[in-house]
Amino acid sequence: MATNLTHTKPPQGQTGSCMVMVTPDAERSMSTFLGATAELDDAALHPHDIVKARVYYMEGYLAASPTGLGAAVQGRLIAKQAGVKLATTLSDMSMINFCRPGLEAMVQDDLDFLFCNEEEAQVWCGSQDMAQICQKLGSQAQTVCLTRSAKGCLVIEQGQVTEVPTTQVKAIDTNGAGDMFAGAFLYAVTHGHSHAQAAWLANRAAGRVVAQYGNRLSQDVVNSLKAEFNQYTMG
Repeated sequence: MATNLTHTKPPQGQTGSCMVMVTPDAERSMSTFLGATAELDDAALHPHDIVKARVYYMEGYLAASPTGLGAAVQGRLIAKQAGVKLATTLSDMSMINFCRPGLEAMVQDDLDFLFCNEEEAQVWCGSQDMAQICQKLGSQAQTVCLTRSAKGCLVIEQGQVTEVPTTQVKAIDTNGAGDMFAGAFLYAVTHGHSHAQAAWLANRAAGRVVAQYGNRLSQDVVNSLKAEFNQYTMG
């Protein structure tokens, strides 16, 4: 999938950095300096690109920045008016606890795609009852992908909950798994595949990420995933 990075760069500012500490249980803690990202505002929006997109994806971490949140919500309005599908992620439990109003401004009640993991869903919904969680999340998005680590994911849409299992892997670094899941899911959906098929690919891609240190897959692994996915969808 091509990425357009040709837009004008800001004249000044420092590149952000993030130190990720991974413990033996494969979980991560992060210490982040946002750098120039903290100054992102609606001047960075390019409406002519947004209206041509198939999906407008809002990163939930933008809820921590007043200007970044404003840009995300303004872009959301542009996308909505152009009929572009809307997607976002709850990002992290800390974002829900400390930046909930910003997340609510991105989620609202008309999303096309919402991504979260099981712990984030519990905090967001204030419940550990999965039936209640599915009902609440399902009222906020047409399609919800709720990831459940080794148990795969749930796809919630129109009151129906579909469980999509995954293959078992030995997790050593879970950093980036949610981003990979969302990216793989949206890749499949925007290339004509069903949501169940997209969840299958997303589970596999996230599984490859957690089985290695670092959250970028090599081109060989990407090619292998595509081949597996083609075989799965044709079978």
